Amino acid sequence: DKNGTTDSPERILTFCLFLVPTLSQPLSQPTVKAINLWKKNKSSLSVLNVLQLLSATAVSMKDLVEQAEQTNRTRFVNNYIKPLLELELIQMKYPENPHHHAQKYMLTEIGKMLLEKININFPPLSI
Repeated sequence: DKNGTTDSPERILTFCLFLVPTLSQPLSQPTVKAINLWKKNKSSLSVLNVLQLLSATAVSMKDLVEQAEQTNRTRFVNNYIKPLLELELIQMKYPENPHHHAQKYMLTEIGKMLLEKININFPPLSI
Protein backbone atom coordinates (compact mmCIF):
# COMPACT_ATOMS: atom_id res chain seq x y z
CA ASP A 1 0.00 0.00 0.00
CA LYS A 2 0.94 3.69 -0.05
CA ASN A 3 2.54 3.47 3.40
CA GLY A 4 4.85 0.68 2.32
CA THR A 5 3.36 -1.74 4.83
CA THR A 6 2.37 -4.56 2.47
CA ASP A 7 3.79 -5.98 -0.70
CA SER A 8 3.86 -9.33 -2.40
CA PRO A 9 6.57 -11.84 -1.49
CA GLU A 10 7.47 -11.90 -5.19
CA ARG A 11 8.31 -8.19 -5.19
CA ILE A 12 10.31 -8.57 -1.99
CA LEU A 13 12.25 -11.49 -3.42
CA THR A 14 12.87 -9.51 -6.62
CA PHE A 15 14.43 -6.83 -4.43
CA CYS A 16 16.63 -9.53 -2.83
CA LEU A 17 17.68 -10.58 -6.32
CA PHE A 18 18.52 -6.95 -7.11
CA LEU A 19 20.69 -6.70 -3.98
CA VAL A 20 22.69 -9.90 -4.51
CA PRO A 21 25.00 -8.56 -7.27
CA THR A 22 25.74 -5.47 -5.15
CA LEU A 23 26.78 -7.37 -2.03
CA SER A 24 30.49 -6.73 -2.48
CA GLN A 25 29.97 -3.00 -3.08
CA PRO A 26 29.14 -0.20 -0.64
CA LEU A 27 25.44 0.57 -0.52
CA SER A 28 24.40 3.49 -2.69
CA GLN A 29 22.07 6.13 -1.28
CA PRO A 30 19.13 4.93 -3.45
CA THR A 31 19.72 1.37 -2.27
CA VAL A 32 19.79 2.47 1.38
CA LYS A 33 16.53 4.34 0.78
CA ALA A 34 15.00 1.25 -0.87
CA ILE A 35 16.11 -0.94 2.05
CA ASN A 36 14.56 1.54 4.51
CA LEU A 37 11.23 1.22 2.70
CA TRP A 38 11.68 -2.53 2.33
CA LYS A 39 12.20 -3.06 6.05
CA LYS A 40 8.86 -1.37 6.82
CA ASN A 41 7.07 -3.87 4.63
CA LYS A 42 5.22 -6.83 6.17
CA SER A 43 6.30 -9.25 3.44
CA SER A 44 9.92 -8.19 3.66
CA LEU A 45 9.82 -8.69 7.40
CA SER A 46 8.67 -12.24 6.75
CA VAL A 47 11.54 -12.79 4.30
CA LEU A 48 14.01 -11.30 6.78
CA ASN A 49 12.54 -13.42 9.58
CA VAL A 50 13.13 -16.57 7.54
CA LEU A 51 16.70 -15.54 6.73
CA GLN A 52 17.39 -14.62 10.35
CA LEU A 53 15.86 -17.86 11.65
CA LEU A 54 18.33 -19.73 9.44
CA SER A 55 21.32 -17.53 10.26
CA ALA A 56 22.49 -19.47 13.31
CA THR A 57 21.66 -23.07 12.48
CA ALA A 58 19.84 -25.38 10.10
CA VAL A 59 16.11 -25.54 10.86
CA SER A 60 13.41 -28.06 9.99
CA MET A 61 10.33 -26.97 8.06
CA LYS A 62 8.13 -27.67 11.08
CA ASP A 63 10.26 -25.40 13.25
CA LEU A 64 10.46 -22.74 10.53
CA VAL A 65 6.69 -22.60 10.21
CA GLU A 66 6.29 -22.35 13.99
CA GLN A 67 9.08 -19.82 14.56
CA ALA A 68 7.94 -17.64 11.67
CA GLU A 69 4.44 -17.75 13.20
CA GLN A 70 2.86 -18.90 9.95
CA THR A 71 -0.56 -20.53 9.93
CA ASN A 72 -0.55 -21.94 6.39
CA ARG A 73 2.43 -24.19 5.69
CA THR A 74 1.68 -24.56 1.96
CA ARG A 75 1.44 -20.80 1.43
CA PHE A 76 4.62 -20.29 3.49
CA VAL A 77 6.51 -22.83 1.37
CA ASN A 78 5.19 -21.44 -1.93
CA ASN A 79 5.62 -17.75 -1.08
CA TYR A 80 8.89 -17.83 0.83
CA ILE A 81 10.80 -21.11 0.96
CA LYS A 82 10.62 -22.09 -2.73
CA PRO A 83 11.56 -18.60 -4.01
CA LEU A 84 14.40 -18.32 -1.46
CA LEU A 85 15.67 -21.72 -2.64
CA GLU A 86 15.42 -20.61 -6.29
CA LEU A 87 17.35 -17.41 -5.51
CA GLU A 88 19.93 -19.61 -3.75
CA LEU A 89 19.61 -17.56 -0.56
CA ILE A 90 18.79 -20.75 1.36
CA GLN A 91 19.53 -24.40 0.72
CA MET A 92 18.34 -27.82 1.81
CA LYS A 93 20.58 -30.10 3.83
CA TYR A 94 19.53 -32.98 1.56
CA PRO A 95 18.79 -31.35 -1.82
CA GLU A 96 18.77 -34.69 -3.64
CA ASN A 97 15.91 -35.86 -1.39
CA PRO A 98 13.51 -32.97 -0.61
CA HIS A 99 11.31 -35.20 1.57
CA HIS A 100 14.18 -36.61 3.64
CA HIS A 101 13.03 -37.34 7.21
CA ALA A 102 15.81 -35.15 8.63
CA GLN A 103 15.51 -32.34 6.04
CA LYS A 104 16.62 -28.94 7.28
CA TYR A 105 17.11 -25.56 5.67
CA MET A 106 20.08 -23.24 6.05
CA LEU A 107 21.45 -20.00 4.66
CA THR A 108 23.80 -20.14 1.70
CA GLU A 109 26.85 -17.90 1.56
CA ILE A 110 24.85 -15.50 -0.64
CA GLY A 111 22.04 -15.49 1.92
CA LYS A 112 24.52 -14.77 4.71
CA MET A 113 26.04 -11.92 2.69
CA LEU A 114 22.61 -10.45 1.98
CA LEU A 115 21.54 -10.63 5.62
CA GLU A 116 24.85 -9.14 6.75
CA LYS A 117 24.62 -6.33 4.18
CA ILE A 118 21.11 -5.40 5.25
CA ASN A 119 21.93 -5.59 8.96
CA ILE A 120 25.12 -3.52 8.66
CA ASN A 121 23.00 -0.39 8.45
CA PHE A 122 20.00 -1.50 10.47
CA PRO A 123 19.53 -3.12 13.86
CA PRO A 124 18.60 -6.81 13.74
CA LEU A 125 14.92 -7.66 13.82
CA SER A 126 13.51 -9.27 16.91
CA ILE A 127 11.90 -12.57 16.06
